[in-house]
Amino acid sequence: MFDLNEEITKWRTSLAESEKCGKADIDELETHLREEIEHLTPSGLSQQEAFIVAKGRLGDTGSLENEFAKVNGRYILTNRLFWMTAGAFAYLLATCLAGASGNAGAFIGGQAGLGAYSAAVVGIAAGALGYGVVLLLACLACRPDSKVLRFNLLAGGLKGKVVIFTYLVAAVLVLGGATVLFSMLIVRTMSPDDIGRMSLVSGYLRLALRILLPVVLMAALIKLRLSHFRVVRR
Repeated sequence: MFDLNEEITKWRTSLAESEKCGKADIDELETHLREEIEHLTPSGLSQQEAFIVAKGRLGDTGSLENEFAKVNGRYILTNRLFWMTAGAFAYLLATCLAGASGNAGAFIGGQAGLGAYSAAVVGIAAGALGYGVVLLLACLACRPDSKVLRFNLLAGGLKGKVVIFTYLVAAVLVLGGATVLFSMLIVRTMSPDDIGRMSLVSGYLRLALRILLPVVLMAALIKLRLSHFRVVRR
């Protein structure tokens, strides 16, 4: 059974997946689309037929994108800068959370009576987990149809972008402080020999992770952005 509102939502989604159309542009187009449908329906067309005709009169997704690209140059530039900066902060946040959770894991492992080597492994595992949490949240929150953390809703406006950056900066500062705090606790509670052995193991494991994790993150971000800008032509 044809659902007009559902079809309009899908149509809006296909436009929203392009960086060339802002929310205000899509809202205006939807208004024109609904007005055209209301004008066509009394002529004997069904809602489905009226929707198809009205959508055709407005133009396909590609032509609409090209038209808006001519007038939305500034919006496109600021949107790209936002995503670039947000990606950099997301990477910084992942690094800080990995550092804080890794140091916390090593400290807790040491206090639990584990050896220096085991505590180092626990710390690296905790750090990798923290890194993965940020990566997972980023992938879920930035999907075009996602409502996780209300990211897409906030990213749609200037005030929302400011809120996002405020939270990101605050989180980076807090996690950076936590990283330093747990480092100090490790130094104060463990012997120099244990710290040396733990640092040796951590160094090798961190080296491997620093090579692997950025590659995984970059691949995920590329896939995410390709998915975000993929236009569903109906």
